[in-house]
Amino acid sequence: MKRQIGIIGYGNIGKCLHRRLTDLGYSPNWIIYSRQDVKNQYLIPGTSLVFLAIPSSGNGEVARDYILDAIYAGAKVITCEKAALAYQYVFLQPHMNDIKYSAAVGGGTRMLSFLRERNALGCIEEVNFVLNGTLNYIFDLIAKEKFSLQDACSFAVQNGYAEPGATDPLSIINGEISDVAKKVCIILNTEYTKNNSTTPQMIEQALTLSKADLEQLLLPGQMGRMIISINHHEVLRNRFLFGPNPSSVDYVKHFQFPVGDYIAFGGFLRKKTDYIDSSWFPTGINNAIQIIERHEHVSSSDRYVLSGPGAGAEPTVSAMITDMLEFIEEEK
Repeated sequence: MKRQIGIIGYGNIGKCLHRRLTDLGYSPNWIIYSRQDVKNQYLIPGTSLVFLAIPSSGNGEVARDYILDAIYAGAKVITCEKAALAYQYVFLQPHMNDIKYSAAVGGGTRMLSFLRERNALGCIEEVNFVLNGTLNYIFDLIAKEKFSLQDACSFAVQNGYAEPGATDPLSIINGEISDVAKKVCIILNTEYTKNNSTTPQMIEQALTLSKADLEQLLLPGQMGRMIISINHHEVLRNRFLFGPNPSSVDYVKHFQFPVGDYIAFGGFLRKKTDYIDSSWFPTGINNAIQIIERHEHVSSSDRYVLSGPGAGAEPTVSAMITDMLEFIEEEK
């Protein structure tokens, strides 16, 4: 039986998704182009799969309602929208078997699947992330290509990498910080604890830059790398006692919150530090995850790195289509 497929949202990602699905022989049966369209259109009987491709905005209530309405109508949902998973997870949690969201964090890398597979082994002691390809791209252009901040931000906007609505460099960078805050909460919600009390607002408030902070990031020798880490509390305790450990002086802005048996922390690194190996840092628009595992009765640790494009429509759509193929495979 032919699948009934719908797309909600028709910006850059929705258009790319429409084209790629059609090329693969999965032409959508209906599309909601904007919120002015009839909202219940996607409740067409027989709809089996809904792609949610709207921009992340507000506290995710709009996206949450789209997701839940589709699920209650019997459809599976594939989303790249972040706010619902970050802010509204308590409502979505009972339905997570009907939702795939690998495109919400890490673009085309599917790093959440990678983290979930490694986490299942129970040996992870530390995970480090670069979660925003746009910030990585901007500060790479500044550091390696000697671009001005204005030119680097303009290139990011022209290439469709920046969050919608931002214009000047400070608002562009703070818009991406908001994106990072949502992604961190998605990781904590879905991969670490069912009772995460850390909110995107808490992280965003800690990381948002002032003009003076931005000037510090642009000083010679600054890395400008937004690095997020989630470490088991025993790892940090041992570092504080026996070795190098993260300190606020290493960051222009930073956050640190307990999450169950783990500590989540991160911010803009000023320079290379002894406690984070920088060899895995990605270039350009790439995101990356570094997982450090330690096995019982083994003194050394194993390191796994996954990196790939984290910004732009094509990588995002690639992850969404892979999610679709997983749903199809699960139905067999």
